[in-house]
Amino acid sequence: GHTAIVHENSMVVFGGRNARCNNELWVYNFIAKTWRECGAEVPCGAFDKPKARAGHTAVVVNNKSMFMFGGVAEHPTTGAHSRWLNDLWVLDLKTYRWQLMRTKGGYIPTKRKGH
Repeated sequence: GHTAIVHENSMVVFGGRNARCNNELWVYNFIAKTWRECGAEVPCGAFDKPKARAGHTAVVVNNKSMFMFGGVAEHPTTGAHSRWLNDLWVLDLKTYRWQLMRTKGGYIPTKRKGH
């Protein structure tokens, strides 16, 4: 599945699976009752963004960022879920730009999905 978080007057939806896994970022405005896709009308960092995935988890931190962890990516030709992930990404909820987090300490959670 996808993740959805609420920030201020919007719901932010990332990834998930329809026919294939995707890395689309959508923003729903509760007041205007409108959807916007990041990269179309909403500015978004085009160079650095997470791989298409499903089964990941996301939370809002300090009402400024969405932290997203793990999930599963699919094989590029067969579409089978073949690559479990343990990467940690941060989305700035004002600019909608992604950043891959480089963690410290040497220990990271194992790869997982559906958590």
